[in-house]
Amino acid sequence: MKNQFYCIKILDKPEVVHEMESQMTSDQLERAGDIDVSVLDVVIDGYINSYVCGDMLSINEMCGFLGDMGIKYHRSDISDDIVLQNITFDDDEFKELANEYIRENLTSDMVLDKINMKGIKSLTDIDKEVLSFA
Repeated sequence: MKNQFYCIKILDKPEVVHEMESQMTSDQLERAGDIDVSVLDVVIDGYINSYVCGDMLSINEMCGFLGDMGIKYHRSDISDDIVLQNITFDDDEFKELANEYIRENLTSDMVLDKINMKGIKSLTDIDKEVLSFA
């Protein structure tokens, strides 16, 4: 299955989530560890935002696990924002996942639209690769 990017905003405060985590059983910990996704947690405005990369089945499995744990969340597909480079990451490992995803999904039409909207100086190395400028 093809990977996608989602942002899962946890609607509980971090201290509530950490308390839940500390009370997880070994079975729950094992179940969480078996979910095949890459996750980058970032606290924004006092809430945990989990940026998740994985296939839809695994992302749904992660959301099911959160629901089973009683954790309230909001899930949004950010795949297009990743491709258009509206969302970037400081974490090297997650940045590489995003760059790989961009290379697989960015089209020359998207890059041309970016030039029209933001100018040619806004092009990244990946944009240039897509247009064969590199």
